Amino acid sequence: MALILISIGAAFVIAFVAYAVYLRRRDAAARRAWEAHCNEQALANNAALAARRAAMRPETAVMNDATVDP
Repeated sequence: MALILISIGAAFVIAFVAYAVYLRRRDAAARRAWEAHCNEQALANNAALAARRAAMRPETAVMNDATVDP
């Protein structure tokens, strides 16, 4: 009888440890996916911000042209 109880207890411990390992791996994979998503969003936001700033920037080539009256 004691051997059966020990076997059942060992099975529960093994199952618990295996599930804990599974959860850690799943969380790590989810964290990597989330970080990749955030990096993609940051790159897109930086590109959009650069485009808006370039659109608002005055044309420096025209401002720096010197016109001389003949």
